[in-house]
Amino acid sequence: MLGTVVMGLSANAQSDEKVLDTLQVHGFLSQALIITDDNNFFGHSSRDEGSLEFTEVGLNASLRPHQDVLVAAQVLSRRAGGESSDAEAKLDYGLIDYQMISNQQRNFGVQLGRIKNPFGFYNQTRDVAFTRPSILLPQSIYFDRTRSMALTGDGVTFYLEERLNNGVIRGQIGLGEPQAGDDLNQTLQLNRIAGTFDPQQSAIAQVRYEHDGGALLQR
Repeated sequence: MLGTVVMGLSANAQSDEKVLDTLQVHGFLSQALIITDDNNFFGHSSRDEGSLEFTEVGLNASLRPHQDVLVAAQVLSRRAGGESSDAEAKLDYGLIDYQMISNQQRNFGVQLGRIKNPFGFYNQTRDVAFTRPSILLPQSIYFDRTRSMALTGDGVTFYLEERLNNGVIRGQIGLGEPQAGDDLNQTLQLNRIAGTFDPQQSAIAQVRYEHDGGALLQR
């Protein structure tokens, strides 16, 4: 009986070690100097010395408790103008990803939690400096003054990746509640007039085709 118990404890210890072997921790830090002619953007950028009030710091971690299950989260501190106290660390995303199908031909799975919205080309990685084509993304699409509403949603997302002979088709469809952060209240000036901004359930979907390893994308 003693031998059985020891063997059981040993097996559990080996299993825990394998799970910890899948732990990955990453981070990034970016600091921008913004100089403009007249308009002030993210601080007093029109002054001679410019503005350093654009800082992004992120820390993320992921773990696989099972070969088909991924748990991942990221904490983000972002200062885009304003006081240094605005750079409060917040949960950027936090999700459980379950892959129901995973082989050489396709991946199909579901994500549950706080999920980055598949909006445009760069929304899901917009805060990581080396993943975007410029220091600032086009504000006509990725509007920073109300970024929280488009950035993430709390809900569920299904995704499919189908590998073809001449490319890859990726699709996502999600249902959840968008975020309504302080940026919305400030932009809509709800601190001056009576009113509230209450997000409701919404849906978002994206279909993407990539040819030659992403050399050609269509959405």
